Amino acid sequence: MRWWRDLPSAGALRSIGPVLLHGAPGDLTALHSGTGEILWRRAVTDPSTRSAAAVGDCLLLGDERQFQALDLMSGRRTWSQLRGREAFERTPALRPVHVLDGEVLRALDGGTGRELWQFALGVRARGPLVERGTVYAAAHRAQGGDLVFALDAETGALRWQRTVVRHDAAECTLELLGLRPGGLYVRARSGGRRGLLGREAGPFVAVLDPATGRQLRQWVHPALAEGDAVLVGGHLVLSRPELAAYGLP
Repeated sequence: MRWWRDLPSAGALRSIGPVLLHGAPGDLTALHSGTGEILWRRAVTDPSTRSAAAVGDCLLLGDERQFQALDLMSGRRTWSQLRGREAFERTPALRPVHVLDGEVLRALDGGTGRELWQFALGVRARGPLVERGTVYAAAHRAQGGDLVFALDAETGALRWQRTVVRHDAAECTLELLGLRPGGLYVRARSGGRRGLLGREAGPFVAVLDPATGRQLRQWVHPALAEGDAVLVGGHLVLSRPELAAYGLP
C-alpha cells in the first residue's frame, strides 16, 4: 500500500492526470494521486453540481445555473459564466473545453467560458472523448439506436456518425473506452437487433475506424454486461466475474 486517506463521505472518485477528484454531496476534494495529500477542498452548495470536464490545468464544473472553471492544482476559480449569457468579448479562444450538458455537447473557451459551438447528440448521451483534434461522443436516437459521433474539436463540424447498436429502449448502452492505434474502442453493455431477422446480439466491444467510423472488429463477451471495462496499454481489463485482462480484440 502506497498511501491511504479517509474521505469525508461516500462519493465518486475520478482520476485527472496528477489529481484524484472526489465528489460527494456538498463537497469536492482534490488529492495528489502519488501521495494522497489533499490539495484543496471546495464546498458545493448545489447538489446538481458535477465535474463536467478537464483540459490541462482547467477543471470545468457545471450546474443548472452556471459554468465555472477552477485551477486543477489549487482549486482557485478562474472564471464563472451564467448559462445563456451572450455578452462575451469576441476574443480568440485559448483552448476549447468540451462538456456534455444533458443531450447537448458544448465547446467552451477555457479562458473565458465563451461558448464556441454546440451539437445536439440525443438521449442519455455519453462522452466526450477528445483525441487528436476530434471529439467522440455517443447517444441514443429513437430512429437510429445507439450512435457514435465524431466532431471537429475546434469548429464542431460533424465528421461522421455511425450506428453501433439498434434497440427500442430509450437509453444509450454505449461507453467510449478509448483510442488506440488499432481503432476507437466502444463498449456496448447490451446487444441489439442484428441482420434482417432481428436476431439479438450479446454484449460486445466494437472497434471503429477513427477516420470514418466503419466497424473494423467486434468482440462478444458476457462479462461486458456488468462491472467496469478499462483499456490499460494493450489490454482490455474486465472486473466481473473476476478481474481479468485480455489482449485488445
